[in-house]
Amino acid sequence: MRITDTVGRWGGEGFMIICPESNAGNAEILANNIRKKIEQFEFPKADKVTSSFGVTQHDQNDNSPDTFKRVDDALYKAKNAGRNKVVVENVNDSA
Repeated sequence: MRITDTVGRWGGEGFMIICPESNAGNAEILANNIRKKIEQFEFPKADKVTSSFGVTQHDQNDNSPDTFKRVDDALYKAKNAGRNKVVVENVNDSA
């Protein structure tokens, strides 16, 4: 992550990372790097922990609810595909 990126809690068990100077491809790389580190980390007194990520890019024609719905759809696709995955939902994919 870079100094320009912001991470925060989103919902009960979710986090959101906003990467204002990245495209969806770079955000996918970041998500996969974080996912792998979480998977490899040995948490004390816990079974194996994995994570799923939804990635999208905010388009200039989007409003915030459109972007949030797209990234949420991508997250659920990652979970439904077996978890521990990163799914990118492009602007045209959800149209």
